Amino acid sequence: MDGSSDLYGVTNPGDENEDDDNEFPTVNSQDPNENDLYTFLNVSKSATMEEITNQYRKLSRIYHPDKCRDPEKQIYARQLFERAKTAHEILTDPHRRAIYDTLGMKGIKDEKELAIVTRFRSPQEIREDYERLQREKEERRLERLMNPKGSVTVNINVSELFSPYDASEEDEDLMYYDAPPYLELTGFHFAQSIEAPFTSRDTCTMSGNVSAENGRGKGQIMCGLRRIIGQNSWGEFEVGGNTNGMDFGLKGSAPVFNTGVASSFSIMGHSTEHGFRPFFSAGLHKPLDQMSTLNLLWRAGSMNGLQTSYMRGGQNYRFVASLYLGIPHSFASSSVYYKLENNIKLRGAIKAGTFGAMVEYGVDKKYSQVTSLSATMVVGVPVGVMLRLRLTRGNQTYIFPIQLSDQILPPPIFYGTVAPVILWTLISKLFLEPYEEEKKRLEKEKQKAAYKEQVAEKKAEASAAIALMRETYHKIVSDERTRSGLVIMSATYGAIFSGTTSAQTGSSDQEVLDVTIPVQCLVRDSRLDLHDSTKVNLPGFYDPAPGEEKSLLIRYLFQNREHQVIVQDTEAIQLPKTTHQVAPI
Repeated sequence: MDGSSDLYGVTNPGDENEDDDNEFPTVNSQDPNENDLYTFLNVSKSATMEEITNQYRKLSRIYHPDKCRDPEKQIYARQLFERAKTAHEILTDPHRRAIYDTLGMKGIKDEKELAIVTRFRSPQEIREDYERLQREKEERRLERLMNPKGSVTVNINVSELFSPYDASEEDEDLMYYDAPPYLELTGFHFAQSIEAPFTSRDTCTMSGNVSAENGRGKGQIMCGLRRIIGQNSWGEFEVGGNTNGMDFGLKGSAPVFNTGVASSFSIMGHSTEHGFRPFFSAGLHKPLDQMSTLNLLWRAGSMNGLQTSYMRGGQNYRFVASLYLGIPHSFASSSVYYKLENNIKLRGAIKAGTFGAMVEYGVDKKYSQVTSLSATMVVGVPVGVMLRLRLTRGNQTYIFPIQLSDQILPPPIFYGTVAPVILWTLISKLFLEPYEEEKKRLEKEKQKAAYKEQVAEKKAEASAAIALMRETYHKIVSDERTRSGLVIMSATYGAIFSGTTSAQTGSSDQEVLDVTIPVQCLVRDSRLDLHDSTKVNLPGFYDPAPGEEKSLLIRYLFQNREHQVIVQDTEAIQLPKTTHQVAPI
């Protein structure tokens, strides 16, 4: 473990070594290529039964097979009518709608296999049961893996770069007097752990670590058995040893009756030839609201004291404040994390107490789902100036604390702050960005190749849908022109901003579609509402540019004035708006 991450020997909830990137995935990770029922009906996910039924009736009048005499078009009309009918049946049934909202069409297909669905359960209960089943299924999959985790810490001292050795007159004849500043590796630390599930409730854990610092080494190995006792309760027994003796431990967590408070405890013991030394800790954890938690922790043994911490976090930030009163040290600390765009996270912390004071500031960059980089500057007393670099790849972590200076000096602070930025910029421009561009290019080619077999079918279905819309289209246009309402002059969908496409000039490139008729057919009472989901699943649409960023460009008349708007694929839109009006030349 990096010694600078916990200046006072007490774990701080806001420390960098703690996994603070808790992004919980939703259960319903629907395939974007799967037909979205809400989008097909052009209703929001919170639409009422009446809104869903009205849209279904509107589509039924357009796609009913009995209204189509062409045998070839009748096939597509029947398909579209069945899609509308299926969407209506699922979304107007509260139980099936709850399943679809949670699991998508996969949940509807597996509905008969999941016995928990009954007509006597509320939609919320069904949703919670399905989420629980999905979590248990995922947990069973993960339990088959050993889940190895490891970390490597390399302590580096380069303080001579900023505080060179000042030789006295007696040392003038020594060989190393004129030697340049050197890099010193002052310590290594290796840790590894694995988990071996026995049952759905019992897991065996094994961990070990070896470290060497200033010419002295030590190691430890531990084996534990963890059991899940209840929904929010667990217990674990550990036994192991190190170079100084044997270690024993008992840990656990359980809710405090029905108060909403969770409790945790730890009883540890270290046995040597000189005797047995116990350590105790106990904590209470109270959620104040959905975003805030208050923690109280008492320790006895190695460091006697009481720690209180307040944590508050949202989607893009986390704030932690902590106060520790104990023997031999007491301190107060505060830390904050703020997530920016492009997976960049800023962090800062202040700690002060009887042992000294320090300030931390740094930045994290999540490069991919499994890789992240971070650089943190630590400035204070007695730590001096330290740059901490961290690379995380999957479950493996590599930490490099670099001691720049034992004293607080401006040069190491400046270079420690600027050097990582310059280094990251060079690495990004020379290696990471070209690699990412090549990766995206290959992914697009893969998507296009996979979609190529479906594009003809999707295109034919969209063309048939447009053909079935023409009668409705002319009627709507006639009604809207009579009232000087909303008339779609042109609508283009696809990779409008790609280098090979020019929608403004009416290009017929395969990466854009003319969707004037489908968009006009969505107009109702001089109003057009499209919701915040991909437009691919709208009737008359298909994906002309797999893997590309798509947009929808609409030119329309309202009250005989020309308007124009362009929106991203998943952006909601409402027409008409005065801000869309095109100024006369």
